[in-house]
Amino acid sequence: MEGAVEQVSIAGGHRHHHTPVDAHRAVRALTAAAVLIGWVLQYLLGLVIPGMPLFPLAMIGGGVVQAVIARTRLGEAVDPSSLRAIQGVALDLLVVSAVASIAVPVVLGNIVPLLVLVAVAALVCVGFFYWAGPRMFRDSWFEHSIVNFGTLTAVASVGLMLLRTADPELRTDAARAYALRAPFFSPIAGGGMLTALLPLIAVNYGPWALGIGALVAAAAVYVLARVLGIWRRPGAGVGADAGV
Repeated sequence: MEGAVEQVSIAGGHRHHHTPVDAHRAVRALTAAAVLIGWVLQYLLGLVIPGMPLFPLAMIGGGVVQAVIARTRLGEAVDPSSLRAIQGVALDLLVVSAVASIAVPVVLGNIVPLLVLVAVAALVCVGFFYWAGPRMFRDSWFEHSIVNFGTLTAVASVGLMLLRTADPELRTDAARAYALRAPFFSPIAGGGMLTALLPLIAVNYGPWALGIGALVAAAAVYVLARVLGIWRRPGAGVGADAGV
């Protein structure tokens, strides 16, 4: 291929010659394997909890694939630039698909309660964003907070879209930290088991019971974060005392 640059990687004492086309094919195959694992997990969990999202389960599949290839000769042959290129394209497609799937007639039919809910939730969430973000994240707190803000107020694709806006070149480790955290958090709260149970709790026990229970749980998490040293005064070092 004219203009193609041949790359050489060494794995296990053997020299492997591959072109950028080969590198892209290898990364696409590994990505497909991660998504396939996610589909299998979605099917199995769907037998118990219907409606489980594929996104966090595919991240678990990615972790499995990475753990496997890191122990083989394939790990050193993966081209990071090809991986970043496919990551960028996949993220753009995810964001566009999420925006295109919005049901406009449903939104217009419930516009008044939605506006009230959005106004109150926006004040609470933005205030919490600027209050909690600097106290939980030491470095690049804005990038780390914005991806969680978008995920918890909407969906994972919105959080990644906001992160892409704040950090277009992904210079911080916010995207990597989110990818490592999502397989453990998302199946429970981010559209997972807890999210599926909330409507059932509201119907069976009423909205007041759900609201009071959520406040108690939030207070317990806050106290736990203070005790474990996760919650600190903004700009405080590792040895500094926690602040409000």
